[in-house]
Amino acid sequence: MGRSFELQNEISVGEGAKKEKHNEGTKTIAETLEAIIGAMYLDGGFDVTKSVISGWYEPHLEKMLKE
Repeated sequence: MGRSFELQNEISVGEGAKKEKHNEGTKTIAETLEAIIGAMYLDGGFDVTKSVISGWYEPHLEKMLKE
């Protein structure tokens, strides 16, 4: 999901890490998305966060259920 939002382009890292493309790593992108979800939860609460995340996954549900 983080890649679909192109989070790797928004993650700020130092020059050395940028050269080694640390901002493009799966773990870094996943942790960034987790931090965004946590911030939404702290700011808006469970119901808001659930609604937003459900909206992210809704277009993919049919494919996910088939797998």
